Amino acid sequence: MTTHPMPVELHKLYLHLAWADARLLEALHTASTPPAAVLVEYGHILGADDVWLARLRGRTPSIPVWPALTLAELPTVVAAVHAGYAEFMATLDAPALDRIVAYTNSAGQSFEGAVRDI
Repeated sequence: MTTHPMPVELHKLYLHLAWADARLLEALHTASTPPAAVLVEYGHILGADDVWLARLRGRTPSIPVWPALTLAELPTVVAAVHAGYAEFMATLDAPALDRIVAYTNSAGQSFEGAVRDI
């Protein structure tokens, strides 16, 4: 069994996210024409995931929170977001989850939160 520096529950949640994204991508690619609204909403989910990762890392997001993604672009964006989270989470241990992260939301409001809550 491989040990992970991050808590086991967090690792399990990440694995479930990867599984769910793979199923969604598969379904979208087998649909004759995926509804445009699905691409918009899924793009937003990926954009929001990237925004939260950027906040955790203290960086600028690499994609907008509402990206206009095509079906062909989705696998690349999913892979990039997953790789970013995997890299970030590989550095986590229980004490790192208590680190406070300051961020500003899209409305310009400032907040702080622990990594574990983000």
